[in-house]
Amino acid sequence: MDEIVICPNCRTENPHGNARCSVCAMPFTTYAGQLTDERYQGNLAAQVSKLDKRPLMVGVMAGFHIFFALFWPLASIIGAFATRVKVNEEGTNYVAASFGSIGPIVITMICLPFFVAFLIVAYGAWTQRDWGYWGSAGGLGLFILLELSKFGAAPGLAMFWIVLAIVGLALWLQRTVKAWYALD
Repeated sequence: MDEIVICPNCRTENPHGNARCSVCAMPFTTYAGQLTDERYQGNLAAQVSKLDKRPLMVGVMAGFHIFFALFWPLASIIGAFATRVKVNEEGTNYVAASFGSIGPIVITMICLPFFVAFLIVAYGAWTQRDWGYWGSAGGLGLFILLELSKFGAAPGLAMFWIVLAIVGLALWLQRTVKAWYALD
C-alpha cells in the first residue's frame, strides 16, 4: 500500500517522499506533518511565505560588500602608489625609491584576498547561507575597526561612517533578517 502525506496547510494528499506539497508548496518536515490542531494549519504557511521574500537589508548588505570589495582595496592600492617614495632630482635616493615601490606591491597582495573574501560573503548573504549572515556581520565589524583607525586623521568623516555602520549592524541583526536565514 502506497503511503500518502496530507499537507497540513491545504489538506491535499501527496505521495510519500514529496519534499513539498504539489498544490501549495508547503514544505513537509517531521514537525509540519505531525500538526493536527486546526489553529496551527495556516500559521506554518504564513511563516514559509515570509521566508520566500528577501528582506531589503539583505540586498543592502550584499551591495555594501560588493562596494567595499571594489573600493577599499582599490583606494588602498592607489594610495600606496601615490605616496610611494620617488627618486629626487639629484637621483641620490634611488635605493629608497626602489624599496618604496615594494609597498604598493605588498598592499596589493594583502588587499586581493580581502577583495575575494568580500565578494564571497556578498554571494553568501544574497543566497541565504548562514555563513553569509555571520560574514556580513563580521564585515561590518571590520569596517567599524578600519574607521576607528582613521579617527585621528578625519574624526568627522570617520564618525559618520561608524554611525552608519552601527545602524547597518542594528538593521542586520533584526529578527526578520535572522528569520530569513533561519537563525532565530
